[in-house]
Amino acid sequence: MLYGSHARGAARPGSDIDVLIVLRGDFDYDDLIRLTSSAVSRLSLEHDVVISRAFMTPERYEKEQSPFLLNVRREGVLL
Repeated sequence: MLYGSHARGAARPGSDIDVLIVLRGDFDYDDLIRLTSSAVSRLSLEHDVVISRAFMTPERYEKEQSPFLLNVRREGVLL
């Protein structure tokens, strides 16, 4: 899910791209960061943009009421 300024249509030069990845099943957050680092770095360099990613389970996405997730649910764009 895309969220942040790009999802709102308010991105400016230098704005990062914020992506939330919802994954079924158990996962190790640090492992996912390591596994995706090469691809994210390559894309960031190719397109001169910072890509920020976060991972969570569907259960957490649906149930948690944090300000972060309330914002993502409100403005997010499903990819």
